[in-house]
Parts: sequence; C-alpha cells; structure tokens
Amino acid sequence: MKRKILFTTMIAMFILIFVGCGVEDNKKNETANVKNEFMSLRENYKSKLTKQACAPQKYKELSLPDNASLVNYKSGDLLLKALISNNIDKNKKHPAVVFVHGGFAFDIGYWEIAKPYIDSGFIVMMPMLRGENGNPGNYELIYGEVYDVISAGKYLKELSYVDSDNIFLVGHSSGGAISMIASMMSSDYKAVSSFGGAPLDLKAELDANKQFEQIIPFDTSIATEFDLRTPIKYPHCVNKPLYMFVESKSHISGIQDLTKSFSKKIKENGVESECCVIQGDHISALDESVKRSIEIFKNKIEK
Repeated sequence: MKRKILFTTMIAMFILIFVGCGVEDNKKNETANVKNEFMSLRENYKSKLTKQACAPQKYKELSLPDNASLVNYKSGDLLLKALISNNIDKNKKHPAVVFVHGGFAFDIGYWEIAKPYIDSGFIVMMPMLRGENGNPGNYELIYGEVYDVISAGKYLKELSYVDSDNIFLVGHSSGGAISMIASMMSSDYKAVSSFGGAPLDLKAELDANKQFEQIIPFDTSIATEFDLRTPIKYPHCVNKPLYMFVESKSHISGIQDLTKSFSKKIKENGVESECCVIQGDHISALDESVKRSIEIFKNKIEK
C-alpha cells in the first residue's frame, strides 16, 4: 500500500513548499500588518485558472474502513467529502488531527498511516479536497485547496466530542505544502506539522523543469499566482508553531540544510519550530514522522 502511495505522490513531491517565521516582540505591530496583507491578498485574489478541471490524478472508488465514517464538510459553496474516525467517547472531549494526503487524490493507504493518531486518542479527519475523488470544484494547485483544509478544521471544531482547543494539522508531500500555507492564515489549528516538505520556490521549479507545466492550472504569466502559492515570499507571516520532518534519503539535494535554516529563522523570529531529519525515503520516513508529531502534539495538549 505504501508503494502505491509513493507512486501517486511522485509528481507532487516537486512542488512541496514550506517556510515561515514569526516576529520579535518589538515588531509586533509591523508583523500584524504584514500578516493581514498576506491573508487579505489570499482572500481577495481569485486565481486565474486556465483549466476548469478535476485534479490530475486517477482515483479508485472509496472502500470505507471499519473504523471510519464518510462525512460531508462545507468549504465556501462546495460540499466536500472526508473520512473521520469513529473512536468516540461521548463522555469526553477528544483532541483531533486533520491529515492532508499527498498527491492529487485521496488514497486509502493514508488512512493506515494515520492509525497511530487514532490509537493515541485523536479523532482523525482526512479531507478530500476540491476536484478530488469526485468532489465538486476545480483543481487549483495549492490555492483554493488551502481553504478546504481550513474548513476541515472548522468542521471538527463544531463536533460535540472534539476538544476545540486542541485541533492539529498535518500534511504529507503536496499536503505538507497546503498545510504550510494554511499555517500563515487564520484557522482553528493549534499547531502544524509537515512530512516530506522542501523550501522550494514554485516559479523557480517551473523555470528549471518545464514538465511541471502539465500540472499547472493557472495563468503562469501572472507573478501573483506563484507568489500566493509560495510562502517563502512572505516568511514573516506564519502564525502557528511549525514542526518539519524531512526524510534522510530525499531526491532533493540539500533539503536537510535548507529545512534546518528555515527552522532556525522561525525560532529567531519568535515562532516555535523544530526540524527533524528522519531516516528513510519519502514514504518509509512517514511512520516515524507520525510518531514524533504525536509526541509533540500530546506535549502541547498537556501544557
């Protein structure tokens, strides 16, 4: 199953993006203005899509696991599908995790990877995003999908058995890129974790490798399209703690050093961050990354 996930995420690996930092105490007002600038730009700019189409990845009809239910959550005008775990004790409030899959379609193999969260007492929600798995809406490549992920957190917050103060966001591969951008915006997430991310500039990657044009759904002549999908352009706007897990056997040269450098900048600017290099490749490092993130999230719940 993990080999299947590796196949489905190979294209998306090249566009993984994450970076961000917060502010020093003496720059709070300046940072607040910049944060508002980024969020305002994202909220007020409508991507100029050149393709009105579903996500560029085939998917299989969903086979519902025994420990999950299929639900619908609302993102703007779209009604989207998601899996949610049924490990519910109605006598208590549970912490929760939104897990954003890699690639451009949900694969049931990710549910298996998320099982440790369930075993640790977290409610797990895995959203299928716009244009994916038969969902309405168009594929936007890390744009409208960010709002879907934020909306998934809002859905969890309204559930009577979820602890609204302890909702976390994780993402793998392209899901990591989406999660990192979500960390720069207003949301109900307490902290964010990325598995297999890389501090890459989307425009630079496209310039270096024209094969990516086949998965670009927007007008590439507009710089704003790239900017608002690339958090490296707004490094001072992240407002959630960021924990980055990077595989040791990555195809991306220098990814460990780049990630450590960004994590250092995050901490220097007042936002909690950690960079961990995990032994393995893009898929085999996932299990340990999930385990480490559970430890971090539990520690934050206890504080």
